[in-house]
Amino acid sequence: MYLWRCRKRFHVRVSGGDAKITILDSDFYGAMKMGEDAGPIECTSTGSLTALDLKGSVIAYNKIHDIKGIPVSDGNYSKQKVTAFYMEDTQNYTAHHNLVYNIKADNYKGTQTVDKSGEFLYMGPRYNPMYKPVNYYNNTIWNVDANISIWSIEIDNWKALGLTPPDTCGFMKDGHFANNIFMNGPAYKLSYVRQILTSTGGTVSNVKLTPSPSMETTNFNTYTTYCKKYDYNFNPQTNQSYDFTKASANFSNAANGDFTLLKSSTAAGSGTIITNITSSDTPDCGALEGGDRVLRAGSTLLAPDFKEQTTPATQNIKYKENNSGVSFKIYPNPTTDKLFFDNNKPLSEKCWISIYTLSGECMIVKEFTSNNYIDVSSLAQGVYLIKMQTEHKCSTQKLVIKR
Repeated sequence: MYLWRCRKRFHVRVSGGDAKITILDSDFYGAMKMGEDAGPIECTSTGSLTALDLKGSVIAYNKIHDIKGIPVSDGNYSKQKVTAFYMEDTQNYTAHHNLVYNIKADNYKGTQTVDKSGEFLYMGPRYNPMYKPVNYYNNTIWNVDANISIWSIEIDNWKALGLTPPDTCGFMKDGHFANNIFMNGPAYKLSYVRQILTSTGGTVSNVKLTPSPSMETTNFNTYTTYCKKYDYNFNPQTNQSYDFTKASANFSNAANGDFTLLKSSTAAGSGTIITNITSSDTPDCGALEGGDRVLRAGSTLLAPDFKEQTTPATQNIKYKENNSGVSFKIYPNPTTDKLFFDNNKPLSEKCWISIYTLSGECMIVKEFTSNNYIDVSSLAQGVYLIKMQTEHKCSTQKLVIKR
């Protein structure tokens, strides 16, 4: 599975049994427009008292961004929760070089009180022990409401369910979190409870724990140290955390989706060597370690244009699909102020040029005229998409602005 763009509820959902998946070079954006408490990549072992085994799956070089969700209110439940990696009770996989940003449940402006959370990673594992690896290497996480959450459940009636210790509660024996970049401020949470369960994991009732082991902190090292007491082993190495206000001191243009590390950043060259993951003896931290592959995630394919044809009223309306593109070259690329165009064939109809950020914001729209260039000096440094479109044709290329 690779090179795609998608903006549904679940983009990828694995449930109902073990599976091996490979998700590479994809652009997930705008999920959860009609759902809550889920995310674009969702894996869960719901209905089972065992963890979901992804059999060595790899999730790498993906962009997951600009996700908000909708608020849901039902009785005592009132939340707006979205999660980039919804990996409930899921083990035996590696997520590396993923770029996660703008996961914010901040679009509801109504009067209802809503618990808002846009988070990077939800792990479960509820009551399911996880013995196999859970690896997160060289991911960049930015502008989120929450970083990581664990929901851990002790099974009170484990004997009646035929279970034996230690498999009577959730834990993570073999986690590895290294070379990731987090944003300071968003919380890391452990919710720890004890419950009486059905044979399929349904909740019968809660059993009070005094004192409660639950905790919340904004410090990753504090979080991993505390969670280790309850057998959640992150084995953290050379992870970095920066304040949101320090984006410009570490990234090329975070506001525009370009998280290329500046040479002056403390994340540059400070990572841990990870076999078959990192690319040098002095690897960077973050998703752009080894190059800008993740910035090129997703295809530039556009949805076909369907043009309505004029037909007699007694006939059905038909549509015509037009897929052929406008042939053009741009130069220089990268550029700083002027961008020139060279179309291979004279245009027989009006043509429009549009420039978009990687998150989809339109920055420039201009009709193509006899002047074969446009002024791009107002654009910030970063990577953009440039589209040339006539009434019947459309083509897209990548554009790099240097400052």
